Amino acid sequence: MEPFLIFASNDVDSYKKVIKRLGSLQKGTGSLPQRMETLSNNLKYLESTVDRPSGLLDPPDLYGVDPIAANTILLQYTDVELERFYEVTFPFSRKNFIEMIVRDSKKPKWTLKHKRCGNDDKYNPVLLEKRGESNKDDPNDPTVSYGNIRYRFCYQMSELAQTFKETETGFRFLNPDSVEIGVPSVNGVGGIAANPLPDFPVASIRKLLKLLDPYSGIKQEQELIKVIQNGLASFSKARDVVSSLRSDFSSMDDIQKEYVKRYLVWLFAFGMYNRYWAGPGTPFHINGITPKKIKLNVIEKL
Repeated sequence: MEPFLIFASNDVDSYKKVIKRLGSLQKGTGSLPQRMETLSNNLKYLESTVDRPSGLLDPPDLYGVDPIAANTILLQYTDVELERFYEVTFPFSRKNFIEMIVRDSKKPKWTLKHKRCGNDDKYNPVLLEKRGESNKDDPNDPTVSYGNIRYRFCYQMSELAQTFKETETGFRFLNPDSVEIGVPSVNGVGGIAANPLPDFPVASIRKLLKLLDPYSGIKQEQELIKVIQNGLASFSKARDVVSSLRSDFSSMDDIQKEYVKRYLVWLFAFGMYNRYWAGPGTPFHINGITPKKIKLNVIEKL
């Protein structure tokens, strides 16, 4: 990379030509010596872009990839390519840029980005049209996405507001792509998941709430905020009930605790019989789970 440094040091125009040739997004401010110092620090992270194989495809999904291996993969791409592909803003150095992309590839999160959505071929259950055909830039019904920096699943706020709801099992932050609400599942998009989660994690919903603007004046956004707040309040009440029950149980003596345990075992057995369970020694009627061994001693003791 020494020839690039020598040529760039001639004058500002030469410096700019080198920056453009390398596809670098290094900030072009300060005196030429200052720019050259920054370029010198970034050059060792640009070497792989010069001798990379021809016909290089778009960066792969880095979800679950070892950080060192992910770093090696990204070094083959220029800053311009990485910024365009991942929709991220270049920081001060290329080293930090690549570290940021690797970090953000690990865990799914909510963003306002909505390009290259992995569920464009799935139907919006509210608008009854494929998401790839809907207007993701609709100012009256903005789009948010959940996923990592490479793959994301996009949803308009109106559909989230209607699929996040109270059910017979409590409040659920249902995923619109979930088969539970009649929408076909996502088949193996990237490494995030072979199928969508039936429900979004509550922790992620709290982060989504922080992403939304309570002062935007957009009706669909305000409705979604209200629904999320009600849902989180419902979860909070459920935790309070469980905490209260746990406290009551802890205050009981051993005999009282034994009565409670026996009651719960018989309640479970009664529920199984109502589901046409054949009795001890036969599998419970639980979807997707076939017990390898049934513990008889608990019921037999009772």
